[in-house]
Amino acid sequence: MVDPDQRFFVAEQHGKVIAFMRLRIDDRFFGRACEMDTVSVAPDFRNQKIGRTLMDEAERFAREEGAIAMRVNVLSVNESGRRFYEDLGYEVVAHRYAKDLD
Repeated sequence: MVDPDQRFFVAEQHGKVIAFMRLRIDDRFFGRACEMDTVSVAPDFRNQKIGRTLMDEAERFAREEGAIAMRVNVLSVNESGRRFYEDLGYEVVAHRYAKDLD
């Protein structure tokens, strides 16, 4: 599948992927936004500023694409993920609800 509004960023070490993220540029009612819905750093490489470096690149990319906002999703139970984004200056702007259908 080819989606010109979607990008994947990866961090590699010795030819092996150690982190990645997926971004999508979307035109919203308030303007152009960059939605980052996936970021993952391999456990052995966490706390080495790799995620922060990927986020810096994501924000640079978003600005180049004309985005006026960057949005991320994180589960409410993911305390370290929430702290990560808050340390980068992100704020809670919405609540997302879910329901198991078992």
